[in-house]
Amino acid sequence: GPTVLSDPPAVRVKRLSDESISVTRIAEPVMYPNDNLVDVNYHVFIKDGQGDIAEIEETHKMRYLFKPEIDAIAEQNGFEVLKFGEWMTDKAAGFDTWGVYFVVKSLA
Repeated sequence: GPTVLSDPPAVRVKRLSDESISVTRIAEPVMYPNDNLVDVNYHVFIKDGQGDIAEIEETHKMRYLFKPEIDAIAEQNGFEVLKFGEWMTDKAAGFDTWGVYFVVKSLA
């Protein structure tokens, strides 16, 4: 949640290739801050060895959450948040943390 607001998603271009194919992927985010949503619009160009180009377009709709929301969802569903932090490092989550994990326990 906080990172999406402090370091908003930006347009990114990724290129990969080998001797038979080249792929270019363009990611263009559109933020909806009042809904805590981001649409990432992907446009992918795939060029084969003969020079033919295929195009793929898709949108990934993403919902970003904040810790108070996770706490409330857990409580409403009979769970307790035991721990949370940065994914794969176990550092405290902060304004620069894109991946966060939560450990919850059932209260039932």
